[in-house]
Amino acid sequence: MSETRQSTGWNLLLPKISRQNKVLGSTYNAPCNYWIDVKIESLIISNDFITMKTKPGNFIKYAHCTDTVYYQFILKVIAIFFIGLVLIPVLAFSILDKEKTENKFKTEFRFKNYYDEAGNRKPNPEPQQIYGPVYSVGPLTVCAYLVKTELGLIMFDAGYDKDGSLIPDNIRKLGMNPKDVKKIFITHWHGDHSSGSARLSDISDTDILIHKDDLDIVKERVFTKDYMVPAKDRIVPLEDGEIFNFGDVQVKVIHTPGQTPGEVVYLLTVSGPQGKCHALVAGDATAMKSTVEEIEPNKFHGIVQAYEKTVGILKSLEFDLYLGGHPHQVFKEMREDGNPFVTREQWHRMVDNRNQQKIDFLVKHPEYINY
Repeated sequence: MSETRQSTGWNLLLPKISRQNKVLGSTYNAPCNYWIDVKIESLIISNDFITMKTKPGNFIKYAHCTDTVYYQFILKVIAIFFIGLVLIPVLAFSILDKEKTENKFKTEFRFKNYYDEAGNRKPNPEPQQIYGPVYSVGPLTVCAYLVKTELGLIMFDAGYDKDGSLIPDNIRKLGMNPKDVKKIFITHWHGDHSSGSARLSDISDTDILIHKDDLDIVKERVFTKDYMVPAKDRIVPLEDGEIFNFGDVQVKVIHTPGQTPGEVVYLLTVSGPQGKCHALVAGDATAMKSTVEEIEPNKFHGIVQAYEKTVGILKSLEFDLYLGGHPHQVFKEMREDGNPFVTREQWHRMVDNRNQQKIDFLVKHPEYINY
């Protein structure tokens, strides 16, 4: 029983064969490592052999091989086919992703090293536009972002309280008024990101927004000074998935616990010179504390399981502009040049590396696995 399968136009490799092959009417024994490139016109399959009829003008007219070789051949073709299905889209996506982020969006802003070539600590940077309505207004080692919208100014993280009037002054240097800040979004309760919000909230008389799971902690452990008491009443809890619209700017809240129980990232949609851009205000969501000294004051029930879920969430996010919690997240872990427009590959590499730090920590300290 035979069947003919039309495969016109396919270029295939005939695998190595040890039996005799009928080539242009003569007998030819193929070496064990020999491959023959054929363009198939038809494929005839029977119980004993297969016959491949090639396109006219090709070197090979007919080729015969046993069932065993036939199945090896088919398996190799299938394997090559499926490898191609996987590799081609991955390579294409990688090239397009890199081209999209590096060629489409332009910025003069760079996240810079904290020390000069002589090893001296640099001063706090001047405020600077990053892209479109997004500005950097924070101190040297901690990031704080100002976004200008149709409905007023909004802030993301507010640095240290010890920096005093640094952020309000930086807003003024940009020709804007800190009194026009309408919302202060906080990524997590740690003092280097949240404590400066009390002072800014007093100036602007506006709400401080933080995830509900970090709300009590920030009140009890950060807002401890007398002049911070009024700001406690302006702290508003956030829920996962909330969306805020400020006219031309949209903000989405995504709960990413691990660093703290209420850590969040904010996914923004903004417009700039090269068009609409998706920005991720990431805080410190990419890392779980990975030393005993750091994790003890920050641990919470289910911390490991929460962070493992967060890793999956972070890797699923699609964005163009990375606005992290600290400059070194870019210049040390993703792009040496400090450019905030990162590729998906660079983003995944940082998340994977930080997840590996967690894994290494748990190998040394398994007592935290089921905390």
